[in-house]
Amino acid sequence: MRNYQQFILYVLIWSIVPWASTALSQNIQADVRLFVFETPEGNSFVEVYTGLLSNSLARNETHHMRGVEVTTLINKDSAVVLADRYRLSSTDSSSHDFYHIERYQLSEGDYNFQFSMVDLVDTTRQFHRVLSARVSASQSVPTFSDIQVLANISKANASNRSAKSGLIMEPLKFKYLNANYDKFYVYLESYRMNEYTNINNYLLRYDFIHETAAGPDTVLTRYKRRDA
Repeated sequence: MRNYQQFILYVLIWSIVPWASTALSQNIQADVRLFVFETPEGNSFVEVYTGLLSNSLARNETHHMRGVEVTTLINKDSAVVLADRYRLSSTDSSSHDFYHIERYQLSEGDYNFQFSMVDLVDTTRQFHRVLSARVSASQSVPTFSDIQVLANISKANASNRSAKSGLIMEPLKFKYLNANYDKFYVYLESYRMNEYTNINNYLLRYDFIHETAAGPDTVLTRYKRRDA
């Protein structure tokens, strides 16, 4: 069993900086992002997060339903190595936004993910996006996972397939912080830290950097002590 640890950073927000996504210009307003993690056995997987703004979807007034059909094609070296299709829907009459998480175990290589969404009620409403991810070969040195910025985090029950490390984690949609947020969370994992056999504990440093026209500006720095 390989050594790995999870880190969750709880951050209070003193100022809100809006961030606009190009996805907002689509008929279906969706946020799709990829994150690469490892299992305790050292196998890599890509986590696909899909967040949907329900008010961008047509509503079936009879069944109080909104939803989309999602088609995912995963390509490597111009060949499709995996295809997936599923439906996401919400019957909540209050029109809450919703999200979905899928995970795909993949071997080493560079991948393109092609996403297509079609509204289940109004098929003229669509969303298309291509994202890339690199899955590295298994390594013998300490490494970190991708970083996730989270809007919410809670404990999960054993049957929830969206859970990871016993937690339900909702990434921050569009990386956008509106006036309703007074805090957010940051999650990442470390792997093989026990390779440093002469170190009993270590210090992690987190820098929050705001990209400006004048260049990067560090707005917040935090330290977290961990046992190896």
